[in-house]
Amino acid sequence: MSGKKIKAKGSPLNELNAKILELIIGGQTVIRLNVGEPHVTTPLFLIEAGAEASKMESNNGYTFVEGAIEIRESISEFVYKMFTLEYSLDEIIFTSGAKQGIDLAVAATLADQETKPGYEIIIFASDWPTYNAIIRAHDGILVLVGPNEDFSLPLAEIRAKITKNTRAIIINSPNNPTSVIWSNEELGELAQLAIEHDFIVISDEVYNTIILEGEMPVSIASFKGMKERTIIVNSFSKMWAIPGWRAGFVLAINAKCRDMIAAKSNIDGNSCSLLQFIIKAAIDNHFEDSLAFIKKSNEEYKKNKDYICAFFDLWGIEYVPPKGAFYVFVKLPKKFGVNSEECSEILLQEGLAVAPGIIFGETCDDYIRICFATTTEELIKAMNIIEKLFIQKGVVKIE
Repeated sequence: MSGKKIKAKGSPLNELNAKILELIIGGQTVIRLNVGEPHVTTPLFLIEAGAEASKMESNNGYTFVEGAIEIRESISEFVYKMFTLEYSLDEIIFTSGAKQGIDLAVAATLADQETKPGYEIIIFASDWPTYNAIIRAHDGILVLVGPNEDFSLPLAEIRAKITKNTRAIIINSPNNPTSVIWSNEELGELAQLAIEHDFIVISDEVYNTIILEGEMPVSIASFKGMKERTIIVNSFSKMWAIPGWRAGFVLAINAKCRDMIAAKSNIDGNSCSLLQFIIKAAIDNHFEDSLAFIKKSNEEYKKNKDYICAFFDLWGIEYVPPKGAFYVFVKLPKKFGVNSEECSEILLQEGLAVAPGIIFGETCDDYIRICFATTTEELIKAMNIIEKLFIQKGVVKIE
């Protein structure tokens, strides 16, 4: 591992989750709404696909760095049927989770950094902290934009921050932590900026099947002139409730894939071969089952979303209306008199874990992120704990 990687800060979300797991191991009861982990049971069709794939000895050896031909064929068909995206075998990489996909995308974007230092990557000031860490690890220069008050796409500021050194922007819609979905009009304007200034869009689309309001959004890669300027990072983790399996994929034109394959070859050689064939079996034999599972999961998420939003409405608490993913980004009332870390610690002492907004950027220190991918019973218990805090802090219900 390079010195640059060792210097990179650890993920604050992972560190928080490790702390909470240690409390649970030590005997403390904690409702874990801090982590973006689907609560729904892994679908039976995946378990059956795993049992089927594990019986074949040929699935246990090395594969191409970018993944076996068979899994890339299946992913090519899957993204076309699911998202109307056309990618050939040499435009697909099977990755060890979406996090590795982001790392490879940034590495490819900054591939000639040694000969042309000073490349900039734009990210949002309210964003998943891993983007920040990965860019720093690859010696890229961070340029922060936003957020707008309603967390819409800050297009005017993006335009103002573009320079001759702008190499890329990272976007995530549906978004973590806000659960907003940027409109096709917003994405279209961003696409025009990318074309006009010739930069790459790294599009993190891991939540694009978790849609709670409206229709599934299009990928920015779908806009004219954008396929060659977009690196899509996606994962089966959220859509199929298998975050621990680390099953991701990247879609990009061949030239970008070659740079990412070169980087990946020195990291893990190839992602787990057995996992590749499990995912292939699930795609090939259970596409309709997959659609049914996603639909059922979204119904549960929407039910929980409606419940938690109604709760905060009752107390007059501001939050960002969730449109996709499974988070609610809640603004702390001024009368609380605490920042996001202090609020999170108070709730943790009462047995509820949430993510403090400061993790996602300094502009978010008056927010907490609550993941509502949990059982109704756990969600009710969690809101009871928050209600107790409201009463202690003098927050009054709206009659």
